[in-house]
Amino acid sequence: MKKIFTYSYILLALLLLRVQTAQAQHELTMPFMHNLMQSAYTNPTLVSEYKVSVAVAPFFPSVSAGIRNTGFSLKDLLRNDTIYLPKMLPKLKSHNYLYTGTSLEWLAVRIKADNLHWSFNITEQINARISYPDNFARFAINGNHTEEFYQKTAYFKGLGLNAMHYREFAVGLTVDEWDNKLIFGGRAKMLFGKSNAYTSKTDVNVFSADTLIHLDNDVILNTSSPWDTGGTTTAKKYMFNNRNIGFALDGGVSFEPNTKWKFTFTFNNVGFIRWKDHVTNRRMRANVAYSGVKLQSIILNQSEQYNKSNVDFDITKDSLSKRFEPEETHDSYVTPLVGQTYFLAEYKIDKNSEVGGGVYAEYFQGVRTSWTLNYQRRFGRVFNLIGSYSVHNRTFDNIGLGTMLKLGNVQLYFVGDNLIGIARGTNAHNFNLRFGLNFVMGLAKPDL
Repeated sequence: MKKIFTYSYILLALLLLRVQTAQAQHELTMPFMHNLMQSAYTNPTLVSEYKVSVAVAPFFPSVSAGIRNTGFSLKDLLRNDTIYLPKMLPKLKSHNYLYTGTSLEWLAVRIKADNLHWSFNITEQINARISYPDNFARFAINGNHTEEFYQKTAYFKGLGLNAMHYREFAVGLTVDEWDNKLIFGGRAKMLFGKSNAYTSKTDVNVFSADTLIHLDNDVILNTSSPWDTGGTTTAKKYMFNNRNIGFALDGGVSFEPNTKWKFTFTFNNVGFIRWKDHVTNRRMRANVAYSGVKLQSIILNQSEQYNKSNVDFDITKDSLSKRFEPEETHDSYVTPLVGQTYFLAEYKIDKNSEVGGGVYAEYFQGVRTSWTLNYQRRFGRVFNLIGSYSVHNRTFDNIGLGTMLKLGNVQLYFVGDNLIGIARGTNAHNFNLRFGLNFVMGLAKPDL
């Protein structure tokens, strides 16, 4: 087992991808759908339209999933149906990342009492990011014998590993002060981590010469997993593990200067998780020289060129494994959540239609922003339709759609930020959706 982790460290040093958790999915259309209680996950100032809303898995679940890639699409990796990595390089920016994540709502309840809107939810979260600089991709694909790297030191900043699974218990409260034109909302969340892998330090630089690559790195990998430490567990013990505890806050305020305009600011996921169960800290420090390998040849598996590169890789791996033996400790550690903010503006055209816009920011290795505009139309309380356009992750073809259909006391809904992404398939950069069913009772605003 220890040898396997040594090889993992070597691959980390040679390939070095950074994965960062994303504790909440980016959603650009959902914050404007006020008739769905799930809108409060991104907009805590949500004022309920119904006195009671309930979602329970598996009968009334809410499921979300998303993928986004700032650098390249799957199509950018292929040439004549064959993997050709150099094709992706022109698509990269200085900093790139790949996000994927999903969440499942086990239980959600929202209740209105006078001007107070209480909520409670239990949600499973599994989210991750990969981020990498463009010079790392060029070094891995083109090799060191280029003008950019030859006889120079390359610094690969923003590399590492972090992946997380946790369960969220949240209590929310929105105070609806219509007379004062202000609405305040917030959610307090208790988090129970299930498993995690996180690099708290990734200092790596490479100097390239004629026949050797000099690697100087200091990497710290923290893990919390019963399988990582060589132990065994059952699904029940894993799912109900409560030793890795964290906390987070969401909050926001809305201002309505008149009956037409509404302005909102919210923040989400200001918090952390402390990992204490089955923890291993591995520090890998090395200052070594080795002969390089041709990554493209290994991936293509091409005859003689592949065989030589594969042998070279095996020799390199075996040689470096002796130098990259990690120092192990078992100390608890903390991973921060990725914070998010929304600035929203809405204008009510008439009783049944409105336009809106917003700026979304995510604080992950700097600030990444997205912009969105939308138009929403209500057809009584039975059907709601919203269309959106967003500029997101350096892409300009994000057309979103949200629908809500009410059949008796049941709401069925589907919301996505990029329907074109579904149609484009391998050429898409962004895609996310949320769908589910809610059971609703009583009208909190009969004048709508």
